[in-house]
Amino acid sequence: MENYPPQEVIFSSSPPPASPPKSPRFIHRKYHGAIFFNRSVRPIRTEMNLGHTDYLTPLEDGEILDELEFSELKKLMLNPKCAPEVAENLIMYHPDAVDFIPAHIPQFSDTAHLDKRLRVFIKWLLMKEVGAEMEERELLQNLGPWIDPGILFPLERLIIRVKFLSQKISCLGNTNALVEARVVPPCKQLQITTYWEEGKGKEDPLESVMDLWPRNGLWMCPFSGQEVNTVEDRETPLFRTLMARPLVPINMSVLFWNSRGISRPEFKNNFRHLLDTHNPDIAVLVETRTCKQKTSDILREFHELYWHLVPPVGFVGGILIMWNPERVGLHIMGGSAQGVHALVEGFVQETE
Repeated sequence: MENYPPQEVIFSSSPPPASPPKSPRFIHRKYHGAIFFNRSVRPIRTEMNLGHTDYLTPLEDGEILDELEFSELKKLMLNPKCAPEVAENLIMYHPDAVDFIPAHIPQFSDTAHLDKRLRVFIKWLLMKEVGAEMEERELLQNLGPWIDPGILFPLERLIIRVKFLSQKISCLGNTNALVEARVVPPCKQLQITTYWEEGKGKEDPLESVMDLWPRNGLWMCPFSGQEVNTVEDRETPLFRTLMARPLVPINMSVLFWNSRGISRPEFKNNFRHLLDTHNPDIAVLVETRTCKQKTSDILREFHELYWHLVPPVGFVGGILIMWNPERVGLHIMGGSAQGVHALVEGFVQETE
């Protein structure tokens, strides 16, 4: 485990694969409607000035910066997965920043809520060859509040109570979905499975899903992945070992947020506001759209949290799980490029 905060969980060997829940009964909550965009009728102020933002890529030893051509920027906005090697190193400088920061690219798929005629015009603008660059940049700047509006949190937070049945929460990638789940009553273990799926259409946004499964009748060893039945295997050594481990905290809080890019200039302020307001034990952020190294740089000031990242593909996707190690123990049991399985237990005091 790295010594500098915030700490990312690193395994000396590959963690055991985790099988998905064995057909538990789910309560499915979808956030696909326009009301869940949490945007005012008039577009709110955009966080970025698209007309005056410089996108740069480092060359050779990183000391020389090459400006990304405007035509390449438009291609990335239209298809954020087209150049993953560019996404890995791209940085930006915009008028409100005092230094270079990780790049945030507005995405055409985030305009799914707009009128069809406006979407056709925006797509035409992104596909056409660059003519008068300054005029096109000015036009994108004026369209910025519609293409890439800043985060607007809902006035009332939605709280889901997780008791004995599993909960499934899903949202489209262009929404500002913010949900808090509270696990009551306390259970021995909670399994969290988070993943994202491609949209049905080529230009549709991704769908992000989080499953919460209280493992009340079937416990799992966080180190080997072996399962024990709480009724049939009560005399086994593994059952007695797991029985001695603490329960998850009473009223444990899991925050699920579709961040739409943690490279946004206002992300740190927004996320700190969420932590101070909701004080979650676990925070799951989807659509992070930022690689591992840049994520580490962005989260450096959140030293109280441990984290695990499922990297995005280019500027698409990305899942970030963070937890308070003084409240819960979270074990990454398996995952892939599209999702991750995690097992949550109560906090275990380490003995010297």
